Amino acid sequence: MRKGKKSNIAKKKTGEKYEDGIEKLKQTLVEQGLDPEDENIRAAFFDDATFTDGTYNLPPEARWSTIIKYTCTGT
Repeated sequence: MRKGKKSNIAKKKTGEKYEDGIEKLKQTLVEQGLDPEDENIRAAFFDDATFTDGTYNLPPEARWSTIIKYTCTGT
């Protein structure tokens, strides 16, 4: 396997873990009666560098969904 493919696979797995972590965190907040879209809640829970499960908060340009979007569209 080429080095580039290994790198892309790692990015994909990291991106998927991140996106799953976001959804899980949103569900937990809702279950606790909090609005995950509230500005203060977002600042407290989503703007931090890491989540409690150890998943890193990736900037939008580093997320798999962004990478694959621009790779497939060529833009």
